[in-house]
Amino acid sequence: MLLPAVVPDAGPFMGMQSIWKSLEPNLGSGQRAAAVGFYLSLVTARCLELIGHEGPIIIEGPFARNRCFLMMLSVAAGCEVKAMDSATGTSAGAALLASFDVKAKWGSNEQINIVPTQFFDLLERYAKQWRSLVIS
Repeated sequence: MLLPAVVPDAGPFMGMQSIWKSLEPNLGSGQRAAAVGFYLSLVTARCLELIGHEGPIIIEGPFARNRCFLMMLSVAAGCEVKAMDSATGTSAGAALLASFDVKAKWGSNEQINIVPTQFFDLLERYAKQWRSLVIS
């Protein structure tokens, strides 16, 4: 479990120093990739919480392909998360902001809604423990 803040000069955990709870996973390992994905989604969920976010979340660009990030974000933010199949996300994001009809999709023309049912309880416990360690 990676605790904030990887970037201590900004964000909702400004002034905190990042630490690994327990042993730090090896660079390039799947365990480390999952922990970093969870960390990024939990920080994202906290930022959204602080601005009063409501409704579904649409993820574009490289994060749209990171299942650990997507599943934890859905659990941590308590809402539907949709992944878009796009290279950078910038064009589709601009279109969404301008209210164009851009269809959320994954791979082909299918829409994918991230619903972490198989691991929901584990992800929920992880998020709860992470929050208890960083949010007072």
